[in-house]
Amino acid sequence: EGIKTRSTREWKCKDCKSSSSAKSSAHSASNELTKEFLVRVLDQFKTEVFGELKTFRTDISGLSSSMQFMSDQMDTSNQLMGDIKVELASLKEENRVLR
Repeated sequence: EGIKTRSTREWKCKDCKSSSSAKSSAHSASNELTKEFLVRVLDQFKTEVFGELKTFRTDISGLSSSMQFMSDQMDTSNQLMGDIKVELASLKEENRVLR
């Protein structure tokens, strides 16, 4: 079975009922302000998000540059290791011949 809920009007006192009806008439007048408020808030949010995206883009660009530098250094290191291996093999062969 579905749960029945009572509206707040059923249990409010007369004073509260009358004040809530006054609020509902004021609420309809504030709908336009609410729409303008929401538009203003969303514009501010959009501006903030775009600012954050620019910051992220700058950070990512810096990270990308750092990663490229590290990649270049690793390539250089790998090349040097290859050269060292070749020289070590040559020295081992020379040592073997001298024995």
